[in-house]
Amino acid sequence: MSAKVAITIVAQCARKTACFSIVDGAGKVYVPVAADHKNQNTKLMPFVEKKVKVSGTLLEKGELAARVIKTIEAAQ
Repeated sequence: MSAKVAITIVAQCARKTACFSIVDGAGKVYVPVAADHKNQNTKLMPFVEKKVKVSGTLLEKGELAARVIKTIEAAQ
């Protein structure tokens, strides 16, 4: 699958409200959560398949991890 096709599929899923996730360098998956309870896909779309720096509150319960995103930017 080409990168262009993959991004088109991601965009279609995002519009259908499929939930994106953030994966750290160790492979841990975080569910993005909004303080205003809005879908975070619009905020995350520019960063698909890119390294990012995220700030916000970390929430963990057992094996489930989520992050309330305050800011997100491209990593250097």
